[in-house]
Amino acid sequence: MQLICQSYGLHLSIKEGKFQIQTPKELKSFPIHEVKSITLYPASKVSHEVIQYCLTHGIDLLFSDKKGNPMGRIWSGAFGSISSIRMGQLHMTQNQEGLQIAKSWIAKKIEHQWLLLFMVPEGSEPQSRKIDRSIQKLKELQTKGPRMDASGVLNASDIFTWEARASAIYWKTLGLSLPEPYQFQKRSRKPSRDMFNAALNYLYGMLYQKIESALIHSGLDPTLGWLHGAGYKSRPSLVFDFIEPYRVWADFLMVDLTTNHHLDKTWFHFNEDEVWLNEEGRAILAPIFNDFLDQNMEDQNGRRRVEELKSKAAKLAKQCLAATKDKTNK
Repeated sequence: MQLICQSYGLHLSIKEGKFQIQTPKELKSFPIHEVKSITLYPASKVSHEVIQYCLTHGIDLLFSDKKGNPMGRIWSGAFGSISSIRMGQLHMTQNQEGLQIAKSWIAKKIEHQWLLLFMVPEGSEPQSRKIDRSIQKLKELQTKGPRMDASGVLNASDIFTWEARASAIYWKTLGLSLPEPYQFQKRSRKPSRDMFNAALNYLYGMLYQKIESALIHSGLDPTLGWLHGAGYKSRPSLVFDFIEPYRVWADFLMVDLTTNHHLDKTWFHFNEDEVWLNEEGRAILAPIFNDFLDQNMEDQNGRRRVEELKSKAAKLAKQCLAATKDKTNK
């Protein structure tokens, strides 16, 4: 269970083995053992006992701005595992092994993009042909990723260019393939320009938090990324790397909601050319996405999506640990 504390004047405390949420209108209680994460919005307050309990029991305590963008978290000073994992993480930055891994994540992201376009409900014949052409272009791009230069160096800028080319095709095609009320011309982030992107940005923020938690609990340093490392000082750059092949989960849910006209205009705040989810929209969309992440994946593993994140983070931690041992043995 995820507690989302967003009402003005809300106070979160612990009493008689339960988290208590007190607002000017009501008092709600939730069994402590059922809560896995807590997200606090501006104008909410939290007791010292809540913070202490979260730190000692591994409950994520997250902070968001008023639009739902993640700002940070409180977490224990003890990493999930030994320091050798972070040493290997750093070594993989220096020998480009990490950049190769990040490149594979982008390739998987591009694969997921054309697969999602393949699943978009068919519209007019011209639009169906356009989708088919975009799928073919993305398939070709997936197999034509950047290679090492003559000196044996793989450049992050080449990977970014590759990813940007694929994303331009993907978003332009997807944006015009949605039902008319939700269509958009281009991807928008800060600020969001339409309902689809406003909701999608919120879901990405939720996914960032899930991934950061999985990385931390695996003993990885979320601020030490390989592709997004340069220019992302004190930012969770490994989260930005790791999330790439999983963004499609949020994309898929948004396509499903809009195709079935389940995204309501009343969930949004409109301010000139800026759009973001309001309190009602966040309260509805967050549990929908959490339920989606808790469902089993339709693949050979059959794991829940949240368990898949933890499994892949643990696998990455093992790779980093192996990199440390390899360096020690040389």
